Amino acid sequence: MKPLLAEKETACGREQEAVLARQLSKDLGEHRVLHSVAFSLLAGQFALLLGPNGAGKSTLLALLGLRLRPSRGQLFLFGKEAGKAPVQARRWVGMIAHASWIYPYLTAIENLQLAAHLWGLPKRRWATSAVEDVLEQVGLGRVARQPAEHFSRGMAQRLAIARLLLLDPPLWLLDEPYEGLDAGAEALLDSLIEEKRTRQGTLVLVSHSYHACMRRADRILLLEHGRLTLDQSTSGVDEAAFRALHERWGEFP
Repeated sequence: MKPLLAEKETACGREQEAVLARQLSKDLGEHRVLHSVAFSLLAGQFALLLGPNGAGKSTLLALLGLRLRPSRGQLFLFGKEAGKAPVQARRWVGMIAHASWIYPYLTAIENLQLAAHLWGLPKRRWATSAVEDVLEQVGLGRVARQPAEHFSRGMAQRLAIARLLLLDPPLWLLDEPYEGLDAGAEALLDSLIEEKRTRQGTLVLVSHSYHACMRRADRILLLEHGRLTLDQSTSGVDEAAFRALHERWGEFP
């Protein structure tokens, strides 16, 4: 039997495959949102996922983050079939999405401690002092003991970033993570992404600010009408052609 494609041979040895999507499809009612999407990412790679509104980008991230099940196809994370070990696989993935998934009546500290407890982190990792350090890192130290219901959109997004830092999974899925952030928070997120990359973290990012993200990404994945129409290295991308695509999609004035 052929082994799972968990590793690939390179000139430097063997590299681990962080994501392997095999013909993933997703139906919502009678509508097919994704059509046989297939790609792979090596551990440490940074993929920029692009496409017009309604192309299926958020649905694909939800499949990769195990928040939705595929209607057809298989997903492997770090060599394991995600559908056969969903509890274990969820601990390998962290996500920032349009919804912040924070509890409004809990404080910032309590939100992070609850997430860490449900994640199964050892207690020392979510001791109050450790959580306070993470909140300071994202600029929420002064509101650490305030209920999240009083947070602005940008503050809630910072709290979601803090949760990602505390849990520190090897795969980050970022769906428009810059939305609602001020310039200082954008710079912070940029630095955290770069730091994650130095530790061989794997990232998939959806952003309309493709021209800024493309300089840091290794790969471009392009979705149109639920189909993967492009999968290539950023080194071979014609930025002028991508700008023309965005203009066609109506995403530039």
